[in-house]
Amino acid sequence: LNHFGQSREAMAEFERAKQICPTDSFARAAIANFNFNISTQRRSDPASQESCLRSAMQTYFGILEIDEQNCAASLGVANVLNEYGKIMESNEIYKLLANSEPDSLIGHHSVVNQGHIAMWHSNFDLAVNLYKSALELQPDNLKVSLFLSKA
Repeated sequence: LNHFGQSREAMAEFERAKQICPTDSFARAAIANFNFNISTQRRSDPASQESCLRSAMQTYFGILEIDEQNCAASLGVANVLNEYGKIMESNEIYKLLANSEPDSLIGHHSVVNQGHIAMWHSNFDLAVNLYKSALELQPDNLKVSLFLSKA
């Protein structure tokens, strides 16, 4: 199977899990993440990208209606907002997640995304500090090392 075929199979499995247990936030977040990731691959087709982003956001909000403390869904909302260009709003969510989940993968992603936003705003000193913080959590993360070298 190619990567796309495997992704389609995984999506089908998550859809089946959602049918069996509609409140399963893991399966729902996986579906939303799948839609978000597809949206980033469809930037050249605004209508298709918008459809994927809207679906992802609706799913993330659905999860948060059931569990308002769900950090994975909150991270997803921040990522979608960021994709829409709502940088300040997404950065606020990233900050909250980084502070509430500092040693988790979600906290790590939040710090890295804050670094990206700092770079986008040409705040290189802040970006360096954020990427260094992310490397403290995952010292062997080559992507973050690359981001740090660019800052």
